[in-house]
Amino acid sequence: MTTAQAGLPETYAIFSVVVPYVTATCSRIEQLGGRILVGRETMADTGLVFANVEDPDGNHFGVFCPPAG
Repeated sequence: MTTAQAGLPETYAIFSVVVPYVTATCSRIEQLGGRILVGRETMADTGLVFANVEDPDGNHFGVFCPPAG
């Protein structure tokens, strides 16, 4: 659970997809006309790496990579 980000409603759900590499996936999303809403971040307590993105049609979703090991 996280707090709402600027410009988003207080309650919402984000569909998330596991990917092998968050940084490479974000680069590809931008190449295909999408944009990065929240850039690559690593959760300090778990090591999970994630980003929130938007596709060219305006759909928001998350990408994440589980911690190594």
